Amino acid sequence: MKRILILAVVLVGLVGPWSLADTPPAGPVEPVVVRLYFPDRTHLNAVAGELDLWEAHPDQGYAVAAVSPDQFRWLQELGYRLEIVPELTALLNRRNEPLPGQGPDTIPGYPCYRTVEETYQTLQDLSTTYPSLTELEDIGDSWDKVTPGGNDGYDIYALRITNENITPLDSKPTFFLMAEIHSREYTTAETATRFAEYLLQNYGTDPEITFFVDYHRIYVVPMTNPDGRKIAEGGVLWRKNVDNDDGCTDPDSWGTDLNRNYSFKWGCCGGSSGNPCAETYRGPSAASEPETQAIQSKVLTLFPDQRGPGDTDPAPADATGLLITLHSYSQLVLWPWGWTGTDAPNGAQLQTLGRKLAWYNNYTPEQSNDLYTTDGTTDDWSYGELGIASYTFEMGTQFFQACTTFENTIWPTNRPALLYAFTVADTPYMTAYGPDALNGAVDLPSVPQGQPVQLTARLDDSRRRYDPAQNIVAAEYFVLPLHGPTPPGDPGTGIPMSPQDGSWNSSIEDVVATVDTSGLAPGSYIIALRGQDAGNNWGPFTAVFLTTTLSAVPDLLGLEAAPTSIPIVYGQATLTATLTLSDGTPTPGWPVTFTTDLGTLDPVMGYSDENGQVVTTLSAGATAGTAHVSAEAASLVGGPVEVAIYTPAAPTAEFTANSPVCVNTPTAFTNLSTYPPEVPVEYLWDFGDGVGSSTAENPTYTYATGGEFTVTLTAGNVGGTDTVTHTVSITPTPTATFTYSPAYPQPGQIIHFYDASSSNPIAWSWNFGDGSGSILQNPLHLYTAAGTYTVTLKARNGCGWGAEYSQAITVAAEPPSRLYIYLPLVRR
Repeated sequence: MKRILILAVVLVGLVGPWSLADTPPAGPVEPVVVRLYFPDRTHLNAVAGELDLWEAHPDQGYAVAAVSPDQFRWLQELGYRLEIVPELTALLNRRNEPLPGQGPDTIPGYPCYRTVEETYQTLQDLSTTYPSLTELEDIGDSWDKVTPGGNDGYDIYALRITNENITPLDSKPTFFLMAEIHSREYTTAETATRFAEYLLQNYGTDPEITFFVDYHRIYVVPMTNPDGRKIAEGGVLWRKNVDNDDGCTDPDSWGTDLNRNYSFKWGCCGGSSGNPCAETYRGPSAASEPETQAIQSKVLTLFPDQRGPGDTDPAPADATGLLITLHSYSQLVLWPWGWTGTDAPNGAQLQTLGRKLAWYNNYTPEQSNDLYTTDGTTDDWSYGELGIASYTFEMGTQFFQACTTFENTIWPTNRPALLYAFTVADTPYMTAYGPDALNGAVDLPSVPQGQPVQLTARLDDSRRRYDPAQNIVAAEYFVLPLHGPTPPGDPGTGIPMSPQDGSWNSSIEDVVATVDTSGLAPGSYIIALRGQDAGNNWGPFTAVFLTTTLSAVPDLLGLEAAPTSIPIVYGQATLTATLTLSDGTPTPGWPVTFTTDLGTLDPVMGYSDENGQVVTTLSAGATAGTAHVSAEAASLVGGPVEVAIYTPAAPTAEFTANSPVCVNTPTAFTNLSTYPPEVPVEYLWDFGDGVGSSTAENPTYTYATGGEFTVTLTAGNVGGTDTVTHTVSITPTPTATFTYSPAYPQPGQIIHFYDASSSNPIAWSWNFGDGSGSILQNPLHLYTAAGTYTVTLKARNGCGWGAEYSQAITVAAEPPSRLYIYLPLVRR
């Protein structure tokens, strides 16, 4: 209420002759949807941050908003004219009813929209069906998932789509598509999910989709707010997430508006509410919600930071990456800024691309703040923090859009807009200025090598909303191996195309080129082509498939296999198929297929080299027998050649060691393993001290410490492995120590020294500290004078002298006095 009082004070000066002349009537007792009339955007912006705005029509002087009874009275007190819209108010309390025959696990009344669970199952199915094109990533958790004591909540998934075999993946231009940030907006998640399906289902058959999935990558996040979406699936017009611990006591109004929670310009400018019950509540702090954190964290790993820290710092013209967040409704394409009416530093480029996208979906393009002020939004954050070309699509005309409208209008009109966004993700601020390349085709999709191909296309610079078209001035194409490693990301100079009518004089030009295939080896190719307009702007690529074959059928002279005279084990056979034309000319590039009835061939299909030869390797199976190997070129068959294959026996591991051995002396190990002589064998030794290992056949090893060690040898070949262990004894040098008696010797008293050294010493060296010594094991000694003497002992065994041990001995004239301790008498 404090927020409302502040706004009321501010608005006193805004209320003019359009205010109510009479005392307003009593307001509604339940939430209603109203038309709110205002004279200009200033008055709309003054209250927009507190309202759940469904529509905004600044040019017509009204907006549509859902308001509580308190908000209704507050707006009236501020002088706004309000009209209740009965048909929209009815939607607030209407619950979805299932259609006849509709199953229980779908959204009642809306079978075209997948539930959270159905959407996630689709993502998993796509990941399983297209493993080389997708990776399903868990990028974070919903509020319920991270908050104990309530519902289980959900993971937030992103499906990455790209050709995984063309690397590096992180260098590919990136398009990030997210949806369902506001839970009631049914169309958004389904559109994002269908777009992922569309790309994958058309890969390999649509050359343009194939080209861009190969060399670009897209991340699709269909459910940004799954907790809230699950509530909305029951027919509740729920907007926010389900955060319930920020102070709102009305369970119907819990949650944070995730599209006001992003960390850039959070709560800066009156474009969100600090009231925890408000539909535009921005949260207790910037990026406080786990859903927001998931998106921000993922986006920050995908895109470079391309914009300076200042509000007026632009991203460079060649900045890469594009982000679209799908919302509903209002049929708009919006771009930053939302927090201010001032143009963004890249405002001209954002407008050009936004108008281009709007040409495709026939929506109204405008800067976000042209509607009303917002802060902490997704697209302001992604552009403001990183300089990414960022857009919001407001799709359709209702939150719970009828399936007929979605199927017939929303999905088919937004699909090409999203596909265009995907194609310009490399340099969106530049490519959007250039012409579209359409209807690329070759007159013959498959031709013999050397036969010319006619390439045609239409270049069109007029497909844009409001911006003027420019004449086409150039076109070029590139011939690339299909799924090859290098796309034309920085192509340099392509092969020119010509205007079909002979003159570059229009914004729409049909172009043509003759493609020389004489230098193209038989195989599959993709032709990428694009156009340039009078402003020197290159547009996005389109693509065409082309296949070349050999121009003549060779004679297959024969198939040779070697070796065939000895048994072959696991891929040790090399089979050579030799192809020549009838006039003796080698035939490079001819496809040859190998077959066998035992084991496998790698490659099963190959192409002849410059000598007309193809080499393949037979990989034997686990079954002994005879392989019949054949090679086929066109309708000509060579072979079969018989190759004997058998399964070898595993080795039997055994060894000995020259034990006992001393510490720090090499221990030699002799390998006694047995194995089939024609089969390679490998060894792995573990010397048992936790340090040493070896793969040598007969290794030596030096132990640093003494003791009993369990040595393990594993011997293996293609037939299996065997392991054996033996204990080796490593002898250390002695560890010297001694005792003596009596414990308190006096001058002139004989002291008996006792050797206590380890490791079986055979020689001793004593030094009694008074200039004398002994070589006996347990010597006697007499000190003539009192004092403290340092006695040392060294001991030697068969491995050498050990370290010296020393001990101080005190020889005193009198033994130490007894110590008496008197205890008090304790009576019981």
